[in-house]
Amino acid sequence: DRSAQQFSRIFYQHLVAGYTVQDSFDIAKGTVVEESTKFVLLPEGKDHHVPIFNNSIGKDWKPTFDPALVYGYGPSSKRLWKTPAPPAVPSVFVGRNIEVYQTLGAILGNSHICIIWGEEGVGKSTVARAVATYAYERKFFRDG
Repeated sequence: DRSAQQFSRIFYQHLVAGYTVQDSFDIAKGTVVEESTKFVLLPEGKDHHVPIFNNSIGKDWKPTFDPALVYGYGPSSKRLWKTPAPPAVPSVFVGRNIEVYQTLGAILGNSHICIIWGEEGVGKSTVARAVATYAYERKFFRDG
C-alpha cells in the first residue's frame, strides 16, 4: 500500500544518508501518521541508535536538501503537525485524466483557486482527491 511504500522510501533514504536506524525509523514513521502504528522496529528493547552505512562523508556532512523543507519533518523542522496523505482515490477511477490535468493546471497556475462543479454524483470529490493525491505524491507543495 502507499503508506508502506512511502515509509520504505523515506526510511532507506535516511539510512543511506548516514542517519541511525532509530532516527530513520522515527522520521519515516512520522510521514505516515495515520497508519504509524503498523510499523514496528524489531527487536524491541534493543539499542537501534547505530548507523548502518558508515559514510566517509564525516560528521559535518548535511544532505543536499533539508528534509524539513522538502517533506516537513526532520531535525530542523519547525512544523507542529504532520500533513497526512490525502484520502485515497477509488480503485475504479478511470476516464477523468483530462479533468484532473485541468484542475491541477488551474491550481498551479496564477489563480491558486479552483472550483469543481457539476451535478450530484458525477465525481467532483473523486477528481479533487485525485488531484490532491497527485500533488502530494510529487511534493508539489512544501506543506503537503
